[in-house]
Amino acid sequence: MRVPKRHISTVKKTDGKIEIYGYNEESDETIFRNGLLQHFFDNLNFRDQTIGLSIFSSGADAADILNLKIGFVKDARGNLSTAKRFFLHDNRLKDGIAFKTFFSTEATEYIRRYVQQERSNVKNDEYLFVKEDGKQIPVHALTMNFRTAAEKMGYIVNEETNPFRPKRFRSLFRTACGIVNVDAGFVQAFMGHASDMSATYLEKSDGLFLKEYIKVEPYVTVYGVDKSQIITVNENVDELKQELETLKEELSDLRTVVTPLIGIAEKQLRVYTRARDLHAETAPKLEAKGSPLAKESREAEQNMAAEADKLEKQLAQAKQILNKKQKQA
Repeated sequence: MRVPKRHISTVKKTDGKIEIYGYNEESDETIFRNGLLQHFFDNLNFRDQTIGLSIFSSGADAADILNLKIGFVKDARGNLSTAKRFFLHDNRLKDGIAFKTFFSTEATEYIRRYVQQERSNVKNDEYLFVKEDGKQIPVHALTMNFRTAAEKMGYIVNEETNPFRPKRFRSLFRTACGIVNVDAGFVQAFMGHASDMSATYLEKSDGLFLKEYIKVEPYVTVYGVDKSQIITVNENVDELKQELETLKEELSDLRTVVTPLIGIAEKQLRVYTRARDLHAETAPKLEAKGSPLAKESREAEQNMAAEADKLEKQLAQAKQILNKKQKQA
């Protein structure tokens, strides 16, 4: 009997080296290395942390998460929803297959904080997650941000072999479902797989979906539900933004005051330098003639040289401070 050959992709080989779910044979327990995930998420900004937690905890495609609109997080009265877990029933952009899933309590809190911080005054038909210019985030941009975070951790990666790429978090959700023995039909319905079983299970009540989801939630929770931590991250972002604005204002004031002064000082330096050079030329001639002005000319030359050196150092220091402020801003 011939054994069928199966090619193991480079992606799977790389993922195998960065194990998120392990097994302790002595205690017969699953090991969830959420500390490794925390390290990764700590290298993302607050928006991308929220997106990553959303993908990981829901099993949805990155494209479907990035396609969400603000209306998704609003209740029937148009207010920001206070739901414990956001529920998503939609069709995949990739193939139109329907799916049902939840966002973990953790991810739901992050989304709420993100909306309060960044998207509080926007219309329901605008995208939930956006770039700085307000436009939708393309998947490749998110992938690049995840790659940069992995590189900060010391991994040598590209878009395909990054063990923390968006697509892998969807795969990890499926693995987590297997660990806690979520019914295969619910798994397929969670993830929007094209099958008769998935279609059948999609007819089941949202309550049954929640019952199965609660089983897997601990294994797709990275930090744990600690609202104070989310608030702290949020406040840190606010503080950094305020510091940046203050720095920019200080730099603007500094440019307004210092730049003209530097110009004046440079002109004065040229005057001192020219006077020094003139006295350096004149003094020998006066000395040759035995003129009493020779001594005064020498003293003037020395004074001009000292003033020029002093002013030159002050100018260099002022320019250094200005350049340092520009780099900080």
